[in-house]
Amino acid sequence: MALFLHFIVALYTQVHADNFTGISVLSQDNVEINFSTMPVMGFLEINIIVDAKESTAINSLADYVQKTVSYVLKDYHHGRCDSYNLFFFEEAGKYIVKLTPRFIVSPYYVGYKIAQNFSEEHLLALREEFRESLLDE
Repeated sequence: MALFLHFIVALYTQVHADNFTGISVLSQDNVEINFSTMPVMGFLEINIIVDAKESTAINSLADYVQKTVSYVLKDYHHGRCDSYNLFFFEEAGKYIVKLTPRFIVSPYYVGYKIAQNFSEEHLLALREEFRESLLDE
């Protein structure tokens, strides 16, 4: 058990607070959604953040994770993405889900740990498409 906990702690040391910040997509009802401008690995990482102290935190988080998954599978890249990963964090009194669409992994990252990122301009365009998807339901 101690080895497992050490492994989990080691994983958390690779992810920092700035990996959860980025271009705001939505901020309402105790929910903040952003596109990470400091992604851990992928082109697009969507952070869904709620205040853990709020009584509706878990329900809000679940609702927006579901909406985000729907967007990734149906609309993102015209529905060509059929897989994603969810990573869960509790940081500074917040519950955070980092959602990453899954594609073939970049050889630049695997071989050299060079992350490829979308430009801010592209993230801003994606933000509008995603925001419309969130507010349509």
